[in-house]
Amino acid sequence: MSTTERSDGSTALPFTPDEYRGRIAKLCEALAERSLDAIYVTDPANLYYLTGYNSFWFDVRNATGVLVRVSTQEVTLFDSSDQGARAELCFYDELVLYDAEPHPHPAGTKAISAHLGQLPGQSRIGIERWSRTPGTPLLEMLAEECGRTVCFSDASYVVDRLRLYKSAAEVECVRQASAVVDAAYGDLAKIIAPGVTEIELAAELNLLMARHGGEPPALDLSVRSGPHLGLPHFRPTHRRLQPGDLIKVGTCGVAKRYHVFISRMFSLGENPEVANLLDRTSHIADAVVAGAALGAPVSHLKEMTDRLVDDEGLRSLVWWVGGYALGIAFPPDWTGHVFLSEEESVEPAELRPGYVTSYEVLMYDPDTPAAYIETLLATCEGVEVLSKVPRTLQVI
Repeated sequence: MSTTERSDGSTALPFTPDEYRGRIAKLCEALAERSLDAIYVTDPANLYYLTGYNSFWFDVRNATGVLVRVSTQEVTLFDSSDQGARAELCFYDELVLYDAEPHPHPAGTKAISAHLGQLPGQSRIGIERWSRTPGTPLLEMLAEECGRTVCFSDASYVVDRLRLYKSAAEVECVRQASAVVDAAYGDLAKIIAPGVTEIELAAELNLLMARHGGEPPALDLSVRSGPHLGLPHFRPTHRRLQPGDLIKVGTCGVAKRYHVFISRMFSLGENPEVANLLDRTSHIADAVVAGAALGAPVSHLKEMTDRLVDDEGLRSLVWWVGGYALGIAFPPDWTGHVFLSEEESVEPAELRPGYVTSYEVLMYDPDTPAAYIETLLATCEGVEVLSKVPRTLQVI
């Protein structure tokens, strides 16, 4: 299918057909290296990467996915009939719609297994066992439907691996996402005031990002104030901001589902201790970026950060120093599978052009909590910090 320009300026596909064909070709090369004949892709981010499939609900009972054959590089999209209109906005060679009533999973598995049955006997098919959808029982049903026709193999991170290194078109989206979140943070200081609740502030930030051309992020915004500052991953509440409060705000700007994460601290009044701690840590990101070497393991970024934190004598205050790959994301998570601390990663990665990662220096002393989060982008020239918002304490 091809991109169709509409009167309102929107397009059916986020990228050109040539961009998608290039992604499919790279995927087939990766599958051939693993001696796989095809892959059935179900992870929402990977579906979007390969076809532009965009939904706000991925039903665990639904077998929605794409079958990519290595021999022909053909793409078959499977979806329930009630989602057919959305499927028409995607990139594929063949569309198979199955009946969603009374339940989508039996019809979906039968439709997919029928196509798999057309492959040569004992073909090896990759499936994404670590996908958030569909539910594991559905994959088991699919294996049962196929019987001895094909052999399934875990290929959970094959597409994710390709997504680690963004194309020029994708990098443009990343930069747009960065511009969205920066612009929103620039307006946010006008809204922070005593009496405003955390949850109101989160809603205002979402609205600001939308007005600057952004999309809803794959995780709820983080807005914490006062006694909530030291509670990691704490949802915004109806607590009202008070004079003298410290406020930590973190979220992703989003463009075409590509995420760029930043977090900054604000204060309703002067707070010299936190301001000083942020001043002592804010230069660390710049030093790490200056010292980053293309081709080095991504863990190199964390190793440099750890040394600089220790040089500042701040080790006792560290809650977490690190980061993780960013890119396409859908709820309930925007975290990629590769971490700067390699022991948490499925397989190590290198700093190569197109790699995007969060970068977090989080200090949580009970009296002087201080933290910032950046997003780093690797280019042919090196590694850069995307955001232009100062890391210093912003006093309201």
